[in-house]
Amino acid sequence: MILGLSAGLLLLTTEAAPPAPGLKTAQVAGLAFLGLALRSSLSAVAPARSLGMNLTLLPPAVLFFLWVSRFEVSDLSRLLACLSVMAGLASAWFLWTAWTHPGASPQEWMTHAGIPCFSVPNDLLLLAIVSPLTVVLMSN
Repeated sequence: MILGLSAGLLLLTTEAAPPAPGLKTAQVAGLAFLGLALRSSLSAVAPARSLGMNLTLLPPAVLFFLWVSRFEVSDLSRLLACLSVMAGLASAWFLWTAWTHPGASPQEWMTHAGIPCFSVPNDLLLLAIVSPLTVVLMSN
């Protein structure tokens, strides 16, 4: 969800050059990676379960192919800005949840927040650690 919204914000705020014909080296590498992930899933002991677990690779892969085909490295600051905005919104929502449920444990806050991509308190800790880093990277 966060990657999708970030990609949408990025598309709305950037004027991209038309894509060049043919595949770039990075696109070939990305397709090879997805092909190997698919082959690994199909050769697993439980292919259906493995394939279901590998579906989490699709949103970052879509963002990667969108980035490689439409944007330049100089547009990285816009991507970081979009991700920072999304992380800030998620952080604000979790702060609101903690404020409205003061006696709850972090596990209960995760449940009350209602954001399915954050399921355990470690996810919240990672968000708290990584969010300021994107702002610092963006400012440099």
